[in-house]
Amino acid sequence: MGSYFDDVGCDNYGDRLAEGNLSVEEFDTIKPWHEMLEKYDSPYDDDWNSAKVLADPKWLAIVSTGEVVRRRLETLLGPDELKILKDAMIYPGSSKWP
Repeated sequence: MGSYFDDVGCDNYGDRLAEGNLSVEEFDTIKPWHEMLEKYDSPYDDDWNSAKVLADPKWLAIVSTGEVVRRRLETLLGPDELKILKDAMIYPGSSKWP
């Protein structure tokens, strides 16, 4: 999960909060999900075994929590912030963004 935090520059949300780039409500919304991500260990420590990770109940709980967080953030962010987030999260395949 290290690359996620490195790639999106969110390895320390406390700093983002102190800098005013993140509201307290946004911080409180995303913090539990990030804590789950930080603590996650793939089955058998095999991060490259997609089938095992995607079937892992701990991973499925992270995905479910992430979906709740995403929906909550949509209510907190303004249109410009949502556009940045949506544009940054475009990956091949179906999108969860409306």
